[in-house]
Amino acid sequence: IIGQGGVDGQGIRYKKTINDLEFSANYETDSDSENEANYAASLNYKAEDFSAAVAYGSDGDDANSLGLAGDVTLGDFTFGAAFISFENAASLKASDSVELTLSSPNDGETYSLAAAYKFESFKVYGSFQYADGDLQGTAVEAQTAYLGLGYDVTDAFKTDFVLQTGSVEQDGDKQDGYGVKFVAKYSF
Repeated sequence: IIGQGGVDGQGIRYKKTINDLEFSANYETDSDSENEANYAASLNYKAEDFSAAVAYGSDGDDANSLGLAGDVTLGDFTFGAAFISFENAASLKASDSVELTLSSPNDGETYSLAAAYKFESFKVYGSFQYADGDLQGTAVEAQTAYLGLGYDVTDAFKTDFVLQTGSVEQDGDKQDGYGVKFVAKYSF
């Protein structure tokens, strides 16, 4: 996860959908933040078995990111891929327990692949992500992978069990983290 940093405040959003295409633009501000504003724009296309998106975001200062993603469903299988290019990001998170706070200047890219298979009330899914960047002249590399099993007990009650591993390496120093998560969700 690339954290752009910046704001968590008030804002305005414009969203327009034409057939299968959706455009969204937003602007946020927070006077208590070091970066007083951020903005983003995205274009999403969603058909029955395919979707694609492109998004750009900035903290209103030096940080920005550009992302591309897509997925396709073939029968009971879904496959997805994403790419993000970032500059002056605030953080790089490889797992719930491994996160690196980034200082500017920095830049890099992330790549991810995901797959899911659904049969009856079960869903098996997984993903692998890799990030490569430069932090003030030092190479930074991160990777994470997870494997999950979901079970829909009923239409309203769903469960997930996820195993995750992640690592961040900077200047020969490597941090590893592992996680196990169980989620039960009831919707009404």
